[in-house]
Amino acid sequence: MKILIKIILVVFVTSCMIQSKISNIEVFKFKGVFLNGNRPQKKCFFINVPPDGQMICDETFTGDYHKECRIIYKDSSIIYLSNDEWRGSSLNTINKIKDGIDGYTKEHLWDSLYFEGQQNDGRFWKECVLGEIVVGYVNCPLEKKEMFDISLKTLRAKRATPASHSND
Repeated sequence: MKILIKIILVVFVTSCMIQSKISNIEVFKFKGVFLNGNRPQKKCFFINVPPDGQMICDETFTGDYHKECRIIYKDSSIIYLSNDEWRGSSLNTINKIKDGIDGYTKEHLWDSLYFEGQQNDGRFWKECVLGEIVVGYVNCPLEKKEMFDISLKTLRAKRATPASHSND
């Protein structure tokens, strides 16, 4: 009986710890135009992120028609989303090259690729190419890594709608 009570107590404490790590969140919305063959579609993605970040969305991060949104935190850590599924974010270019990733090939639009590592300053980076969207982080301190990893796993899409060639 004592063993059963100890097991129940461990499960309860563990579930409370996990809940406390993900309960203090903000929902971030990323809207972009994605090409489906020759037909552009407006799509919307949602991700749960830690609070207190400043959101910046801009096409100038990528230098072309792609869009990238960044959630920037006071400690310089950044979570980002991009619709540049062929290059990813410029934030992690140096990190990928340092780790020997100077390019990648997707056989199909829906292929998923995962890259991660540790920066020279000891902080962590990660980039996930999930079909047509890229999500990742950079400058993440060890104490926030688990929380950022959980955030990336919350990415979800809303149903697509036909779009014009504009990038709203």
